[in-house]
Amino acid sequence: MKKNIFITIIGLALCVAQLHAQQIFKGKITYKTTFSGDEKLIEQAKLFLGTTTEVVSDGKKFRYYIDGGMRNSEFIFEAGKNVFYSIDTKKETITKNSLRAKSTRDRKVTAKKTGKVKIIAGIKTHHIELYSGDKKQVEVWLSDEYYWNLKDHPYKVKGMLLEGSFKDLKNQVILALVLLHPSGKAAIEMTAQEVDTNVPKDAFKLPKGFKVTDKTKSKSQETEKKVEKKKTVKGGE
Repeated sequence: MKKNIFITIIGLALCVAQLHAQQIFKGKITYKTTFSGDEKLIEQAKLFLGTTTEVVSDGKKFRYYIDGGMRNSEFIFEAGKNVFYSIDTKKETITKNSLRAKSTRDRKVTAKKTGKVKIIAGIKTHHIELYSGDKKQVEVWLSDEYYWNLKDHPYKVKGMLLEGSFKDLKNQVILALVLLHPSGKAAIEMTAQEVDTNVPKDAFKLPKGFKVTDKTKSKSQETEKKVEKKKTVKGGE
């Protein structure tokens, strides 16, 4: 009897540990980006990546913000929906657009665990190397505890950190990565500086007074025209 009770307690403890190790992340992660190598390649990288990145999620909605360098950009989207908002704070514009469908093609990428473990921003992570063929493309440190709620999201996501997790890493939260330039002459490192498990107030509200452009309507009209054209061609046959 005592043995059965002991086994039950151990089983419950393991279940609790597994649940704790598989939490949907809710909150904000702030990353710092550093660059090394060829100056021309670094300037090109800064254009797209900036020097600071924030990823915010309440478990359903996502905000991805890049600051610094030569370009600021911000995206807001919701898991399961194909609409996203691109916000330009300098030009005070908001563009409503459609996410593309997720690719159904298999990516020939191999993930290799190295066994290395590191604490980043107070969170335990493990080290993974991603290879295309024999060539290493990127190194990442993944959270053992958190993942993004994107498993059933049928569209391509926005933002390099989210996209990499979504494509190849089973939506596990990336807390650091090293991206190698194909030439081998430069490298980009993004590392979490702060992890806040409180969702910032009004994190997903669109700025007021910005000019809004809705590109989803024009795309919808283009789709309707293509469908109508196909019907006309078939009818002519």
